[in-house]
Amino acid sequence: MNELKFEESQIPMLISEPQTYRKIKAVKPTVDIINMATDLPLAYLDNSLELLLQTLARAFKLKPLTAAGLLTNNNEFLKTACCKGVKHYGMQPLFEWYAELQQNVSVLCELMFDEYAEFENKKQFTEVLKTIASGLVSQCEQLVSQTYFMLVKCFELLDQKSQIM
Repeated sequence: MNELKFEESQIPMLISEPQTYRKIKAVKPTVDIINMATDLPLAYLDNSLELLLQTLARAFKLKPLTAAGLLTNNNEFLKTACCKGVKHYGMQPLFEWYAELQQNVSVLCELMFDEYAEFENKKQFTEVLKTIASGLVSQCEQLVSQTYFMLVKCFELLDQKSQIM
């Protein structure tokens, strides 16, 4: 099996400024994929699924509706991309996606926590975590490492938030 090796210089730089907190705003239980703007700062979003779709759309250079297709059938297409890479781009869009998620992990976790507390939306909570975990199926060690880091950070922040409440 061909092993993909990446140098540190090949890992993408952060796409936008890291957000350490979410702008105070009520969370929403649904997402309007058709009218979603992908240029909003992530701190202004009001749904964890919206954050995932927006970061996927940016990293893969897709419209949000097309990015949502990556998450169908239990994230089948996203997992395939994690295993095989993306035609003409390799693993780069995935590295960029995880890099943007990592720099905005606190915003994502705040949204997840607020959604769970307000709507008791356990299904969306687990779906977001399963989407993030898609990178664990990759044969690329760098992608698995980024995925692992992201999940650990999510669990740490969610645990901290639950202890405060």
